[in-house]
Amino acid sequence: MKICRLSDFVWWYVLLLCQSDLSLALSFNKKDEIRERDWCNVVTCHMDSEQAYMWLLQNFVIGEHILRPCSENPTPVKACAISACGNFAVLGTAGGWIERFNLQSGISQGSYVDTPKGSAHDGESAAEGAIRET
Repeated sequence: MKICRLSDFVWWYVLLLCQSDLSLALSFNKKDEIRERDWCNVVTCHMDSEQAYMWLLQNFVIGEHILRPCSENPTPVKACAISACGNFAVLGTAGGWIERFNLQSGISQGSYVDTPKGSAHDGESAAEGAIRET
């Protein structure tokens, strides 16, 4: 009996097909294949959830860290992305809060905030646009 392993591209395609059914926003980093098995390489945010989940695509398992931005005033996470280097996840919330997390440790590495406003941008669409630009 021969066991075949599907390529990461095939699994990524399967996740994309399931994305609408699962209400997931997927972010995947394929640029650094050498390090991709060392820590999580997929981040998902779910509808009306105030947290994001990290996944290790190789094993199809959820990571040990759950990302929770802006603990003082939690609002649903509306957008997520992984940095080009593959070390950071950036989350944007409905309240305009944008926060960066280390993928290896799950620790917040800072947020992007306009201090007088208490958020980086006004509302959900601005947070999503800022993440698309990173």
